[in-house]
Amino acid sequence: MIPENLSLKEQLYLITMNNNSGKIPVKYGNFQYTIAGAALFELAMMEKISLENKRIILKDSKKTKDPILDLVIELLEKSSKPKKIVTWLYKINFRNGKIKKLIRNSLYKKKYISKEEKKFLGIIPYTNYPLLKTREKIRLTTHLEKVLLHSNTIPETEALLFALMGATDILSTIIKDRAQRKKAKKRIKQLVKENELCTSYNEALREIQLAITASMVTVSTTSAIAAGH
Repeated sequence: MIPENLSLKEQLYLITMNNNSGKIPVKYGNFQYTIAGAALFELAMMEKISLENKRIILKDSKKTKDPILDLVIELLEKSSKPKKIVTWLYKINFRNGKIKKLIRNSLYKKKYISKEEKKFLGIIPYTNYPLLKTREKIRLTTHLEKVLLHSNTIPETEALLFALMGATDILSTIIKDRAQRKKAKKRIKQLVKENELCTSYNEALREIQLAITASMVTVSTTSAIAAGH
C-alpha cells in the first residue's frame, strides 16, 4: 500500500535511496529532475499552477505546509514572465541539494530514517541516514510492482508515481527483470498517452513527464560530448 503520510517526493526518495546511507545512488543521476517534476505535479494537484501554451502559470501563491513546494512557489513568483516546464525543471534542479536535505529531514521526523554521525578516516565528518522502516519500503515497492504488472486498473496515486518513474531509470529499483521492466514502461506510456489518469490536470502531468525526459536527454548528450573531448 501507499503510505498516506508521505508526499510524492518522499515516496520517490524512499524508493530510490540506499538503505544504509540514506543517500541517492550516483547511478540515478537524473533523480533531481524527477523530484522537481514531483513538486510540479503536487502543485498542479493543489491547483496552484496551471498550463497555458505549455508554460506554467502561478494561480495561487499562498504558502503550503511543505517547504519544498513553498520554495518552488517562491521561484515562480519571482519570474518576470511564464516559462516552459523544462526551464523550471532546470531552475528547481539548482536547489537540488537543499531539496534532498528537506526530504531527508521530513523522513527523519516521520521516523522512516535515522541519523548517524560518522568520520571518514577518523577526520572528515559526514552523516548517514539509515532506513528504519525496511518492511514499509519492501511493502511499497512490492505493491507498486504488482499493480503495474498485474492490475487491470491503476489507482490515481500509483498512476502519478508511475508517470514520474516512467520518464527515468528509477523504475529499475522496483522491477529488476529487464523484460518485465520493458513491459512496465510500455504500460506507463500507454497510461499517460490514453489519459487514464482521468484528472483535470492530466495535460500538466503529461507535459511535466515529457519535460523530465527532455531534460535528461539534454544532460546525457552534454555529458557524452564532454567525455568525447
